[in-house]
Amino acid sequence: MQLTNLLNFSDSIKIVQGDKNIDITHLTSDSRDVQQGSLFAAISGEKVDGHKFINSAIRKGAIAILTDGRDVEVPKTVSVLTANNVRREFAKACARFWSLRPNFLVGVTGTNGKTSTVEFLRQIWERNTWNAVSVGTLGVRSSSKLNLPFSGLTTPSSEYLFSALNIFCKIIFLMQLSKLLVTG
Repeated sequence: MQLTNLLNFSDSIKIVQGDKNIDITHLTSDSRDVQQGSLFAAISGEKVDGHKFINSAIRKGAIAILTDGRDVEVPKTVSVLTANNVRREFAKACARFWSLRPNFLVGVTGTNGKTSTVEFLRQIWERNTWNAVSVGTLGVRSSSKLNLPFSGLTTPSSEYLFSALNIFCKIIFLMQLSKLLVTG
């Protein structure tokens, strides 16, 4: 998919180096998953800053980097894009790249039993011969189409979630975390 179709170039996303008409064949925010033709999103997390892995991503084949606007030194052959909110813009790009969706998406939230509930629901649907997927602590699970390994995150990354949504199935059961809002 062309980079221009993947990202909405506007006030929130700008190209600072390279060609915005290049073909992107893969998206990731994990430098270990970069393939030739990848767009690598350098996301700053609570514990790890993706900007530390830009050079590693380029060595593995990244041809475009999405960053928060910091100065990055990369070869001229690599396109560099900046976004006001890298995580949000990357999620939108993942939604465009993996565009297939199930008929239903069910979120399960609560204090205990979320993982068990989504897994049980998936198994019940599959016993009735309906393609179903569960997403949660156990990873992305489906007996028929796809089993992605546990991502290490309770809430999956954008590329992990949208690649799971992209398979053909009727329903996805998604474990969700609820955060308590404290107002004072």
